[in-house]
Parts: sequence; structure tokens; C-alpha cells
Amino acid sequence: MTNKDDNIPLTPSPTQSPSILSDIDNDKIIDFNRRKNRMFTTVKRSIAGSGANSAVFNSTLSRFSSKDVERFLKQPVTFERELRELSNYIYNVNGIYRSLIEFFALLPKYNYTVEPFVVPDKINKEKYRKSYFKAIKEIEKMNLNHQMLKVMKIAFKEDVFFGYAVETKDTFFIMHLPADYCRITTLNPEDGLYDFEFDFSYFDTYTDIIDTYPDEFIMYYELYKNGGNRYRSFNKQRAICLKVNEELRYPLIPFATIFESIFDLDDYKKIKKQKTKMDNFLLLTQKIPQGNKGTLNDFLIDLDLAGDFHDLLAGSVPDGISVALSPMDITATRMEKSKNDNDTIAQAQKDIYTDAGITQQMFNPEKSSAAGINKSITIAEDIVFAVVRQLEVWINRRLSKIAGQYRYHIKFLDITNFNMKEKQDQLHKAASSSLPMVTEYASSLGMSPLDLYNKAILENEVLGLHDLLRPLQTSYTQTSKECENDGAPTKDDDSVAASTEVWRESDVAQDEV
Repeated sequence: MTNKDDNIPLTPSPTQSPSILSDIDNDKIIDFNRRKNRMFTTVKRSIAGSGANSAVFNSTLSRFSSKDVERFLKQPVTFERELRELSNYIYNVNGIYRSLIEFFALLPKYNYTVEPFVVPDKINKEKYRKSYFKAIKEIEKMNLNHQMLKVMKIAFKEDVFFGYAVETKDTFFIMHLPADYCRITTLNPEDGLYDFEFDFSYFDTYTDIIDTYPDEFIMYYELYKNGGNRYRSFNKQRAICLKVNEELRYPLIPFATIFESIFDLDDYKKIKKQKTKMDNFLLLTQKIPQGNKGTLNDFLIDLDLAGDFHDLLAGSVPDGISVALSPMDITATRMEKSKNDNDTIAQAQKDIYTDAGITQQMFNPEKSSAAGINKSITIAEDIVFAVVRQLEVWINRRLSKIAGQYRYHIKFLDITNFNMKEKQDQLHKAASSSLPMVTEYASSLGMSPLDLYNKAILENEVLGLHDLLRPLQTSYTQTSKECENDGAPTKDDDSVAASTEVWRESDVAQDEV
């Protein structure tokens, strides 16, 4: 129960004179303000603790902003380093971008053959054979399937791969050089590959690792420290520069066009997360009963006591629920859940793949269209084959240094994980028709030229397996009577219509019954 003295107006009425206000007990005003502040503080703390008033959610992309991306893309030459940093950053934190880069990096198979440039009229067969084996052993040592995975990932993230070939008699690897310290200089007129220079001030910062680098690096760094040039080019058989956007002299991230879409998708997800948080937020309001309106501390329950009960309730509710203490009515307005939230995010994801120039169904087969997927795969294959052609030229540059009287060159087959079976069938038919396609067919099966020769010697001449083993029974080795009931060969599941696949499953089910 409140005292009579508590019913003191908070503000003077128009009929009150200033002299009357001077008699108001200042202690009561101070005490009221203390209890009022306590009430507001606990309410604010309770709501803030729920996170419902949080307008911004941090994300993995918070290191950069949409404005940064827009500014970088408007001036790609000026912000070359920033775009490269952005690409590597997004690769590390965004699953869509990572999948896109790895798809292109893993696409080519690097199946190859080694062929002569020109067959002379007169051939010393022994020297010709030795020259061939020297070439295929050099390529075999390079372990291309392993080395090129690293090269292609970096190339599709940064547009350019700068590297240096480190080798011994039996080992080989391509060392990546940081693009921030490399610059493209000229287009080599002999083979059309880009040449580059390396900034040896790099080792001013990383002095402790210079001893782990090849002798050519140590020599140039010593010259630089003694007043020589910062930038130096390397031996062209060792320096390798592969560029995805080969038509441009400056680096441009291959999939920079999707950066804005990735940030848009991130914004949509944050908005949806905020709306979901608000949709599930619940506010419990405790109203303090009042007496005559407009009077100071005219509450029928003491504020300190009300505050104690407020704290008790606020401490017992679960997350997502807040408690408010107020002398006023509070009306809760809920945001209607939008049915378009998921559609907006799905469209934003689709925009990413569209901007990259490929179809989303390659990564998400739901509602896939075979024609659309095949077309996108063909475009992707053309992109990676252009980079593989550069690798081909660079390897041939290396082979030219070991060439003697007879010269050979490497030729990569245009085989990927998607067209491998088709290419194998084509080459098998060609080889069966007596065309000189045995090495190509073996390569399509994953055998290198050296593997093919070594296995042929082992199986035929050493082990004599061709005499010990019988051919498998097929329509080619059976008589007409033996295979008359076999019918046509069964097609693979990938080659039949959906209705046929359903029929097969039902037929199997009947057989089991």
C-alpha cells in the first residue's frame, strides 16, 4: 500500500506555482528514479540477452564488404592483389566457390601420348628407340596427375600460376611462387607462353628460407643484395607460367563475376536468419497496477518488490524468451513469415552458377536436364583444355633440351571424367580397325607410354601370359550356337530410359518372389 505522501504529481499542474514545487521531497524523486532505472535496466538486459534486438549477424565473409568487391571489380588492374586475396579468402570459407574451383581443377585426366615431330626417311632404329625412351622417362618422372592438381587449383583461384621446376635425377616437383612477387613480362615468340620475373625482395622478409631454394634463387638473391636488380627471370625450361585468361596480359580472377552474387547470397541468408530469430522471439510483459494516472510513484505494488519478481521470472525463462516490466500496455507485433525467403536464397544460389557460366545441376542434380548439363560440361572442358594446351607447350619446351637427332613431343588427349568412356570406345574402335591408335587407347585407359611398354614386356616376353591365359568368353570368341540364346548385350543403367529402369527393377522384384 502506498502512502498519502507518495501521490505527489510528477509534473506541476497549470494551477501550481513554482513555490509549491520547492517543497517537494527530493529524496522521494531520487528514490523513484532509482527504482525506475532498475526496472528499465533489467528489461533492457533481458531483451538484449535474448539476441532479438541484434540487427546484424556476423558471417564467414565479414572480412570483406559488398562495397569492397564492387570497388575491386571496377578496377581489376589497380586491385590485382586485393582480388587475388579475396578469391583465396572466399575459397577458404565458401563451399560453393570451393566446389567450383575443384570441379575445374579435377576435370582433366592428363592422359597423354608421346609422338615424333617428323619421321626421317632413314632411321637408326636403336637410336630412335633410345630417344623415345628418354622422352617418355622424362615425362613419367614429372608425375603430372599429382603435380597438376595443385597447379590448376591455384590457376583457377588466381588466374595465373607462377612456378619453378625443381628436379633431381629421379624426382620432380613444381614449386609455386607467390603471385604478389611475380610479374608477367613478355609473350615468348617461340612458343606463345608468358614469361615472368620474380621479385627477390621477397627474401628480405623470408630470409630464413632462402637456403631451401635452388641455387639459381640463391645466386640472384646475392646479386640483389649487392646492388643488383630486384626482378629476375629464370631458366625457361624451369620457369612455368600458366594463365586461364590467356588473352589478357594482366591477371583477372576467372570467376570474379560471381563474387557479388556470393555476397548477395550471404546477405539473404543473414536477413533470413534475423527474421527467423524475430519470428521465434517471445516477450512476456508484466504490467504494474496503477492508481491515479499522472502521479509520481502511483503504483499499487512497490517497484523494488516488482523488480524482485521480474528478476525471478527473467532468470527462469529459456533462451528466446524475454521478460518486460512496464506500467504501460505493450502490444506484440509479429512479422509474417515470408514464403519467398527460400525462393530468394535458391535464386541467389542459381545466380552464382549462372554468372560462372555453368549450370547449377552439375553440382545439384535435382531437376536436372541432361542436355543442359552436357552443354555446360562441354564449355567447362574447353576452358580446362586451353590451360592443358599451355602445359603441353611447356613440357615440349623441356623435351627440346634433351632432344638429339630425333625429337618427340607430348600430346594430351582431350579426356575428362565425363567423356572418358566415350573416348575409350572411339579409340578402341579405331585400334580394332588397324589404325595406329594402340598408344592412344592405352592412354585413355590410364596407362602411360612407359607403363604400356613395361607391361607388354612383362606379360608377353617374361611371364608369357598370352600363352597361359585364354580369352574371356564373349560374342567374339563364341560360336553362333553357343551364344544364340544370349540375346543383345544389356545396356548400362546410364544408357536406358527411366521407364526401362523401372521395368528392370519390377522384373527383378518378380524374380525374387
